[in-house]
Amino acid sequence: MTAGLRERNKLRRREQITEAALRLFAERGFDGATIDEIAAAADVSRRTFFRYFARKEDVILDWKRRTADELREALAARPASETPLDAVHRALATVAAGYGARPELTLGLMRLFESGPDLHAGSDYQAWDAVLTEGVAERLGVDPLRDSVPRLVATVGVAVLTATVQSWGAAGGKADLIGLLDEGFASLRRVTVGSEA
Repeated sequence: MTAGLRERNKLRRREQITEAALRLFAERGFDGATIDEIAAAADVSRRTFFRYFARKEDVILDWKRRTADELREALAARPASETPLDAVHRALATVAAGYGARPELTLGLMRLFESGPDLHAGSDYQAWDAVLTEGVAERLGVDPLRDSVPRLVATVGVAVLTATVQSWGAAGGKADLIGLLDEGFASLRRVTVGSEA
């Protein structure tokens, strides 16, 4: 077996475990899913689970790291001709599309993060606003510690996403999430232009 194939198989197994764990967490809550149940749902042994993750919390932290990486890549892929806000909007839409396509899982994860364990303290993943701040600063060629624009654009972008997802979730996840996100950014632009007049 080549090293490349071995690495792909490891990645596939990790994703298999993550998918099973997130599904169970969404259905039963964090405490309602045991490691044995996650392993069974992923069709792996308990020992295999521990080869990839030391504890249940690590599954969520790993997933958050990967989604942050996806967002970083989505923003980097946006055309340089786009304004920072447009690039943030489209990058967020790219990543959020996967959540809108799986409403039951997404709604379950929303409930989990509202009531589940506090995974922020001591974690080594970057929150989405930090990823966007870095990406916008790079696009603008500025230092985000000295120039407030990257953090402002990132914070506003995440706020639009948060408001959109909350509205979408309150309606049972039945609406088009990306359509709502587009409307949210359009509303922001209208309000901003109106306030300048």
